[in-house]
Amino acid sequence: MPLELHKAIKDGNKERFAELPAGALGNGCLDEVDEEGNTPLHIAAQNGHTTAITAMLGAAGVDAQELLFATTRSGFTPIHLAAEDGHTAAITAMLCDLSEEKVVHLINGAMNQNGLNVVDVSVNCENPQKRVPTQLLLMSKGGIKREDSQGFL
Repeated sequence: MPLELHKAIKDGNKERFAELPAGALGNGCLDEVDEEGNTPLHIAAQNGHTTAITAMLGAAGVDAQELLFATTRSGFTPIHLAAEDGHTAAITAMLCDLSEEKVVHLINGAMNQNGLNVVDVSVNCENPQKRVPTQLLLMSKGGIKREDSQGFL
């Protein structure tokens, strides 16, 4: 069934996600996009579903980086979407196995259609309590350092 993985993740239905066929994560479902260009990883990141993120990146293996750099029609990577909604654990799950060079590129270099990188998206978050902590976004020496008085971007 097309976009079944998208639906299970979007609904936050752990049971439904767990009931997907064993090969569902490896049979092309991870590359499927919805009408907005979201992959299942985009949906999981936007909703902070860390378990689903970890499972999908593990199933993707060497192709995990392709999923992390995939963009929606608006140019958002999964990390942009997680930062927009303050899902710190989701960002950590997506960045933990990447080289410093890849982290720098995802955080500072990947721009959406408005020219915003992940740092900018977090800064523009309307709710300061949802801003992603500076130390997470600036994991590498190449990070952009713009903090407010509470240590947030």
